[in-house]
Amino acid sequence: MKRIAILGSTGSIGRSALAVVDAHPTRLQVAALAAGDNASLLAEQIETYRPRVAAIATAGGMDRLRSSLSSTAPAQVLAGAEGLLAVATHPDVDIVICASAGTAGLEAVLAAIEAGKTIALANKEVLVMAGALVTEAAHRRGEQEGEQDRERQRNQHVAREVQDRGDDDEREERRGLNGRARERAASAP
Repeated sequence: MKRIAILGSTGSIGRSALAVVDAHPTRLQVAALAAGDNASLLAEQIETYRPRVAAIATAGGMDRLRSSLSSTAPAQVLAGAEGLLAVATHPDVDIVICASAGTAGLEAVLAAIEAGKTIALANKEVLVMAGALVTEAAHRRGEQEGEQDRERQRNQHVAREVQDRGDDDEREERRGLNGRARERAASAP
């Protein structure tokens, strides 16, 4: 099960992404949502998908959102850039879909990359305005992950060698025992 965050969940691309989640409920789960200023639609999405965290762009939007939510809504509700960053970097999120318009999602995308999230850019705006920056951040993160993978592989290799050595020692011991048992059997009257 992949857990996703959608930046721009009330826009057309965000709503389409939610339709994909609806079509694959055993494979996808909404963990976080962020929207511009459409508090009523975001409230409906929170009630439907029950994310752990949700964010709206403005404090006024947050007031409208809170008044629209039922008292049982599970989401932590935040506003502004802080909320967008919380959505993009939430520990339960595997994939961040950036469907927000304009420059709003850039900082969140960079933070998500640093947090090790998979990024899905639904439009070209982030890459047009800061493609080199985003690519460099992703490359830097990939190098860090590559080094972690290499370290993990080295550790697994050492563990296999130790296990193989133990297996060899055990085989030698069995051979020795079997050889001594054969010798005793041959010398027995």
